[in-house]
Amino acid sequence: MKAMSSVIGGVGLAALLLTAALMQPARTQPASGGAWSTKSPMAAQHNEIPGVTVGGKIYTISGSNRTDYDLKGVEEYDPATDRWRARASIPSGVNHGTAAVVNGKVYVFGGFSKRQHGDPITAVQEYDPAADSWRKVGDLKVALGSISAVALDGKIHLIGGRGAKLNSTVANHDIYDPATNTWTAAAPLSGVRDHIMMVVADGKIHAIGGRTAESGDFVNTHEIYDPKTNAWASGPALPTPRSNGTGVLYKGMIVVMGGEGGPTGVFVENEGFDLKTGQWSTLAPLPAGLHGMASAVVGDTAYVIGGSLGNGSGSATEQLLAFRLP
Repeated sequence: MKAMSSVIGGVGLAALLLTAALMQPARTQPASGGAWSTKSPMAAQHNEIPGVTVGGKIYTISGSNRTDYDLKGVEEYDPATDRWRARASIPSGVNHGTAAVVNGKVYVFGGFSKRQHGDPITAVQEYDPAADSWRKVGDLKVALGSISAVALDGKIHLIGGRGAKLNSTVANHDIYDPATNTWTAAAPLSGVRDHIMMVVADGKIHAIGGRTAESGDFVNTHEIYDPKTNAWASGPALPTPRSNGTGVLYKGMIVVMGGEGGPTGVFVENEGFDLKTGQWSTLAPLPAGLHGMASAVVGDTAYVIGGSLGNGSGSATEQLLAFRLP
């Protein structure tokens, strides 16, 4: 396998342009509503977990709870029956891992094996839901956790992340091709960020919020990557700066839910970016502040799974919430 490239340099001008853009107030619209409901919970508490959808079912993978930071449990949720079932355990359990789906298979990248961003790993682990089996397919060049990953045109973009040391957050942008098990370096972020809420919409990648160092260093940055030009542009800033929430593409909007940081510890904010108008709106808040959760969309419902109701994993939860707009 080709080594994963580490690209951080050459971002000075882009950073200046982005800073200037963020000085402008975010355009927002009045609250657009929506409603939350509660569904059947997972069998176990999971925080700092990725969630993916394959064949209309939702999978949550690994994560942490109050005492364990390398959980190996994998759960599958069927929205049609509102039921969970256990699936094959991941070989190397992690918290703050990230995942994406290509051709019906799930790829999990990196993550931390200990508390407080401790001992990041390099493993790239593949899960086949049809066979309910795992295998290791490679490694990151550098051990990282809190990366954000999305699938686009049959490849997976890994953006940002952090190592185990203080001030080890990166601006990396690397593309993994599952078909050839190879890596390609792409244009990096304008500056270092991890815990980013990232969503693909209209063939472009939106990297929203996140943090630049510790949990209090959260931002409202919104950058948009165009794969046709291999370039980033600044987008309208996230109205409520935060990190480590979750984001989904839902009914023509990028919906950013929850997050961590600040005096309240966790956020209830739920804000939607309308792709047609380029404006943010305020949606119905989460029932309680939450961070580190998984999310997915199936049909007309957006789901938020697990996470923690407070800072860290001390308030990890097994809850499953459903959000709907008219």
